[in-house]
Amino acid sequence: MFGILMGIVATEMLEGPPPKENSYVTLALRKVEGEVKVIGISGVLGTNPTIVMRSSLEHQMNLRVVNQDQEAHQFVIEGLASTKILGGDDVVDTLVLSGGHEGSYIYRCTLHEDEIFGEFRIVRVTATG
Repeated sequence: MFGILMGIVATEMLEGPPPKENSYVTLALRKVEGEVKVIGISGVLGTNPTIVMRSSLEHQMNLRVVNQDQEAHQFVIEGLASTKILGGDDVVDTLVLSGGHEGSYIYRCTLHEDEIFGEFRIVRVTATG
């Protein structure tokens, strides 16, 4: 019995912490009727969608941004993260986000200061709602 218990404890110590819960979102930057828009491709849909992420450190969002426009863009969530400049042969970047302060942030293109695309929210999720 002692041997089994030691085996369980040793296994848990070697495995490390449990893996994070992952969510995956893919966004595309493209021109729609002459204006650059953010289009939700997977994980969130629509034009200039509101993106919601859990505030828990146990949650990780993988936010993939693809530039489908002829112009260069740099996607930024103000106060949180930004992609590299997307243009030419380098049109894809992935932001890996975890935790963060609950609140509402805007996302936009830093190369086109006057273009604000949408809202990124970090919310606390509990078992009771």
